[in-house]
Amino acid sequence: MLNADFDEDMENKQKDSQVQAAKITAFQAIVVALITVAGGSLGYFFGDAGKAKSKPEIKQHWLAIKNVTSTGPVRIVIAANGINFSYPSQQVWFTGGVPAPQERFPLPAGSEKYKIAFTALTPGQDPQWPGTHETKNFYVEEIGREDLPTSERTASSLANTSLPLKNILEIHYAIE
Repeated sequence: MLNADFDEDMENKQKDSQVQAAKITAFQAIVVALITVAGGSLGYFFGDAGKAKSKPEIKQHWLAIKNVTSTGPVRIVIAANGINFSYPSQQVWFTGGVPAPQERFPLPAGSEKYKIAFTALTPGQDPQWPGTHETKNFYVEEIGREDLPTSERTASSLANTSLPLKNILEIHYAIE
């Protein structure tokens, strides 16, 4: 019986130590969870995660044709960073003496600068060769993004008198 009491006493001590170890483990788990929550919260508010990320602003700019004057029929091809637009877009030729349609063309978004070039197409005058005559890039301008939007500008065929453009042509435009 003495031996049974000793075994029972040993068994109780083992159970007490297991319970005590389990209590410490639970307490340690709670402490670890609190440290994790506190550390994560501090990292969130003091680190980059809590701050609003600034995204680079990409703004859409437009080439706006305000007015065109011409002494004869003309079609204008506008190149903006290698993308071509045709003016007027709703008819084949713009003829002088009528109000010019105002049109807007989307420029490539996110560009650091815009290279704008105008090419004039005029109908052929020779009945033997009724094609069109082309005056390439009679006006070219490069505009940086920091200079946008622009005020109204004028592209004129008179700016380069060495070109064989028969019509006198002025294009009033802006970049919005």
